[in-house]
Amino acid sequence: MLRSRLLMGLCFYLMLMLRIGVARAFEPGPSTPPASDLRLALLPEDEYAESLTLLAYLSDGTRVETGFQVSNLGPGSGNGGYDIEVVSAGKVAYARDGVKHHFRWTDDPLSIEMGDLAGRKNYSGARLRTLSGTAGQVGHTLELSAVAKDFSYNLRFRALVPAWRPASGRIRFGDRFFQYVVQVPRAEVTGEVRAFGKVTQVTGRGYVEHGRTNADPRRHTDRQLRLRYYDEVDGQPLTVLAFDQLTAPADGARRFGFLAVFLGGKLIHQSVAPLLDPAGLRPDPQRKQNQVPTEFHVSRDPAVKIRASVQRLVERSDYLDQVSGFMRLI
Repeated sequence: MLRSRLLMGLCFYLMLMLRIGVARAFEPGPSTPPASDLRLALLPEDEYAESLTLLAYLSDGTRVETGFQVSNLGPGSGNGGYDIEVVSAGKVAYARDGVKHHFRWTDDPLSIEMGDLAGRKNYSGARLRTLSGTAGQVGHTLELSAVAKDFSYNLRFRALVPAWRPASGRIRFGDRFFQYVVQVPRAEVTGEVRAFGKVTQVTGRGYVEHGRTNADPRRHTDRQLRLRYYDEVDGQPLTVLAFDQLTAPADGARRFGFLAVFLGGKLIHQSVAPLLDPAGLRPDPQRKQNQVPTEFHVSRDPAVKIRASVQRLVERSDYLDQVSGFMRLI
């Protein structure tokens, strides 16, 4: 039995569910995603949306997050957008843009480019490209670059754990679906960050997730709680990922989630069920119908016992109010 007491910072734009809904399982399937689920796509469906999100938790406490999205929602089709940010010591540097049809979104090898990377005044942009290896496998290495008026970063993500998904990774909404893959559960991150008046050579841990849907995201994205935890046990890297979400009222407020535990590069435990329970709930001052936890724990799973306390590193108003509505939906 794995027992670990966790201390972590939780992004407060990930809101906790108000009430417990009916459990909704991911469709059955193998947890190793096929290559087709890892590729980028530009689907023709009217409600198509897709995102690739990269997070880096750096050794000095800095967090870097980058989101790339494309969508057919709203006017036109194949619209793109990106969000880039650095959070350090309670400070947030943030930029985003909707780039419409002027972007690169290709696969084999994976390559994304949005916005302006020349760094001209008041311009910003982000780029992701494969340096080596094969998507979904250990050793796959990505280079992530971003630039904005007040900050920039250049990071390398090298996968230490192969891609994983909860069962098939799909949840049905009538004849439509939402698909979720943890493209890189754990990565080694190295690079450079320029923000808040200094330039820092950085190391840390990273995570990459990939979502795709042809169902209106307002149906399946409401309140959610997620845990990403990285540590060492007996000289081996420990990775714990957990997720718990309640769908929007339009979908009946149904609940789903998962838990995955990796030791080294091996999956040692998984549960495709909502297992994260909150404690010490407090109303979000910006959106009182949501409740923010001061701690949470994994329950109803005899193999894993986890209790985590939440540290408020940045206020919600410092972050969420700047995020595009599109990014929130994804």
